[in-house]
Amino acid sequence: MSANPNARNWCHVTRLAVVAGAAVVLTATASPVSAQASGSVSGTFTAGGATATLRHAYAQLQKDDSDAAKTEIHLFLTDVPLSPEALDDWWVRTRMAREGKLRGVELVIDAATRQPDSALLYHKAFSGTMSVSGSNRLEAKAFTKNLIAGRVFLPRTTDSQNRPLAYDVTFRTAIRPLPVPTFTGEAARNSAPAKAALAFFAACRAGNVAAIKAYLPPAQIAQDPEAGG
Repeated sequence: MSANPNARNWCHVTRLAVVAGAAVVLTATASPVSAQASGSVSGTFTAGGATATLRHAYAQLQKDDSDAAKTEIHLFLTDVPLSPEALDDWWVRTRMAREGKLRGVELVIDAATRQPDSALLYHKAFSGTMSVSGSNRLEAKAFTKNLIAGRVFLPRTTDSQNRPLAYDVTFRTAIRPLPVPTFTGEAARNSAPAKAALAFFAACRAGNVAAIKAYLPPAQIAQDPEAGG
C-alpha cells in the first residue's frame, strides 16, 4: 500500500521532529537545568563570630550515595540565591563559601524517616564547609513528595575556636524531583522514544497510513483529514 501525497507530507514534516528528538535520545544529550525558584525563609545562621540572615530555600531529591535504593532530600537554606550549577555541585558551593560569597546550611534528610541525617554548614570561617551530625532538628509542618515546610535548627553550641554556632530557620519550599535518567549506547537504542521513532520510520517506508497516523498528534491529522484516503 502506498500513501497519498498528504500522508507522505506527514512523514516528511514529522520525521524532521522525530529525527531531532531521536538524536537527543540516542546521544543522551541532557537539557540544561533550569533555575529552581527559591522558597520562603525566615531565620539566621550564626558562625565565625557573625550572624547572617538566610533568605533563600531550595530542596531537591537525590539518591543516597551509600545506598542507591534509598533517596534523601537536600534542603538548602542560604543568604544568597543558588544557581543550578551551585545547587548540583558541592564543590561550587564550597568555593563560594570559602570566598565569602555564601553562608548557609545544607541539611540531608532521610526521605523515609523524614529526619535529618546530617548537615553541611557553609561559611568562610570553616574554609568552606563543616559537617554536623546528630544535633540537627526538623519540625515539619508539611512534608509531601513535592513540598517541605517547617522549622529546622541547631541548638546553640560552639565551634573549635569557642565561637557561637547555631541556626534557626522557618521555611517553605518545593522539592525538585530526581532528574530524568538519560541513556547511552544499547540502552538508548532500546529506550521507548528510540523504538517509537524507528517504528514511525518503518511505517513511512511501508506507506502504512494507519500506522503513520498512530504517531501523529490529532491537530496535524485534522489539517489533512483526507490523507488516509
